[in-house]
Amino acid sequence: MLNCEPSTDFDDLLDISDQFADLSITGTIVTLGENGVYYKLADQDARTQPIFKVKAVDTTAAGDTFIGATFAYLNSDCTNIDDAIQYASKASSIAVSHSGAIRSIPTKKAVLASLNLVHA
Repeated sequence: MLNCEPSTDFDDLLDISDQFADLSITGTIVTLGENGVYYKLADQDARTQPIFKVKAVDTTAAGDTFIGATFAYLNSDCTNIDDAIQYASKASSIAVSHSGAIRSIPTKKAVLASLNLVHA
């Protein structure tokens, strides 16, 4: 049985990841709001990614944007997990800075341009 309380403490999150691993769940990603993102894959050390600070207008689509962007950008072997988490964090920061749900979700081109990886 999983034994955890809500927390943003790194050690608590590491313990939760270990408990998930004991259940054969080999990857953990936890969004922490203004505290960023915690993530750990079975064969890697646990990491955190800070948020991109923006003025939040509407957080309605933040989680959906993060999840969709992570898995749209992630390689099937997860070798680019750091880049995928950064990409998803940027996508979410763009989404929350606009009102509405669907219309606030940025395009790949907009996210990459915001990360200075391509010219818009």
